[in-house]
Amino acid sequence: MTTYYDNGIEKGNAPGGEDGVQVYNRDGQPKARLNVRTVSYDLTEDVNDLNITDLGQADILRVNGNGGTWKITGIAGGWPGRRLLVVNAYEGDGYYFALSYNDPGSSAENRISSGGNEPVIFVGSNVELIYDGFYQTWLLLSSTIVLNGMSDNKTYRDHLLRDITTSASGAASSANITASGTAPVVALITGTDAAGRSGFVNSAGNIWSNLSVGAPMFCTGRVNLQGGLSDGTTTYVVRHGFLDSSSAEPTNGMFFRYTHTENSGNWTAVCRKGGTETTADTGVAVALNTSYFFGVVSYDIARVQFYISVTHGGPSIYKANITSNIPTNNTFPVSVGASIIKSAGGSTRTLFSYPYSVTGLGS
Repeated sequence: MTTYYDNGIEKGNAPGGEDGVQVYNRDGQPKARLNVRTVSYDLTEDVNDLNITDLGQADILRVNGNGGTWKITGIAGGWPGRRLLVVNAYEGDGYYFALSYNDPGSSAENRISSGGNEPVIFVGSNVELIYDGFYQTWLLLSSTIVLNGMSDNKTYRDHLLRDITTSASGAASSANITASGTAPVVALITGTDAAGRSGFVNSAGNIWSNLSVGAPMFCTGRVNLQGGLSDGTTTYVVRHGFLDSSSAEPTNGMFFRYTHTENSGNWTAVCRKGGTETTADTGVAVALNTSYFFGVVSYDIARVQFYISVTHGGPSIYKANITSNIPTNNTFPVSVGASIIKSAGGSTRTLFSYPYSVTGLGS
């Protein structure tokens, strides 16, 4: 059924069977109606090439789920310049779904290109897509994130972190910015010294200078480790997420950490405040030549949740929750970055880090 909305108030079936929004001028006189067509979809499993009745003419796609964590790998019906607002309309806590990046599960012309990151859409949040007719793909145009437990009328704005400061130490070590398709990649190379290291942080420095202190924020990114796992011969530590140092153990941060002696070589979730830390085992084993999509969600000053996707194109699955030693304000500054730091061995190890993005309430 199509519904007519007058200044946001439901008025029944729209004239002519079309959805609509009545627009008024400053004098309160009605102007031409803006047609907005909405279609709903119940997401109960991973979906390739989403193509449902009326989707081809829709402006808004409202996705309802049943508390699962599914993914949409592609959307049919794109044409040059078409815009589609995808909304998480689930009425409950903790549900989210992902729009998979360039996922081979869907036909090439239906896939979604988002700069290497997976848009993870929480309850009450949305992303806007636009179809690129030249490259025959959906592009991520904008997003609004409303995190669980927050009022639905609060809008969060994206801070895409492009400018970084790199650091490296040791023979043949380097931090090189290259390209993978249309997205930049930072290659962090330890070199051959036993204490070789490489890393980067966002040039903006303290993230609290851009985001409201204590307000929710959400960091996403992707890493890929190559050359060999950490072991007793070539020992190293990888860190990525919110952190205040790329050359040593952060004093303050909310990040993922890996080394072979911690949690049997699984990714470890870490919160550090003033040098004191709380950790949690994610249960996800680190493997070589594998892309890990991750999310770190700081809902407030009381809890941080950690998400990982262990397969390319998979949704970020909840893995850990930490409620102590959370950096909360300018006294405990954090940035965004990644590092790989050796403590033994003469072999080179490489960490590839793809674009990071942070979403939060602007200060």
